[in-house]
Amino acid sequence: MAISITIALTPSLLILTYIARRKPMYWIDSLLGGGGWFIALLLRLPLLGLISRIDIMVRSVLSAFLAGIFEEGVRYVIMKFRMGSNTLFTRCLTFGLGWGLFEALIIYCFNVPLIIALGRYTVIGLMAGAIERNIAILIHVTMTLLIALSIALAKLRYFVLAVTLHALIDCMGITTLLIRNPLIIEALIAIPSIVMAFIIINYSRRVLEEIPKK
Repeated sequence: MAISITIALTPSLLILTYIARRKPMYWIDSLLGGGGWFIALLLRLPLLGLISRIDIMVRSVLSAFLAGIFEEGVRYVIMKFRMGSNTLFTRCLTFGLGWGLFEALIIYCFNVPLIIALGRYTVIGLMAGAIERNIAILIHVTMTLLIALSIALAKLRYFVLAVTLHALIDCMGITTLLIRNPLIIEALIAIPSIVMAFIIINYSRRVLEEIPKK
């Protein structure tokens, strides 16, 4: 149990600590990111309740798009009021890391003891879940940077792209209904997510770092 939780949280915590260090502003950004995830969850819970009894495949797709709309919507609002046009690359990283770490804490870490107590686990399943949390955090950092581009450049298309990509990635979770091997599922989600993150992170870093120079 401890090993899987450590794998789920440690990489991102180390990166966050390295970036934020003794900068209170960065730690506040990360806390706001975590709070943003929770707010987005609360806002969409009534709609999730309304679709809870429909076909599981349709429900999964609708849930994915609700996550994209609400999470990116809340992310935009908080970042707009918190950072304004001062969307520094490193601040965006801490915000995204805080968002993803809080989700990992609630969705994965708090549930691991319960899953083990009920005997509904395998070691492979726990490890796959821990790896999936790292991929999810990477995705949240990536989406945060797209929202930063939307705010800094005042271009709606980056916001729309963030909502769409978020929803499509969540839709890939439908593979759990078709494939039983958790490692295969995580590989199918991880590979395109990592490629997407690599492209967007490098592009947004270049753009965001150039903005103050103009």
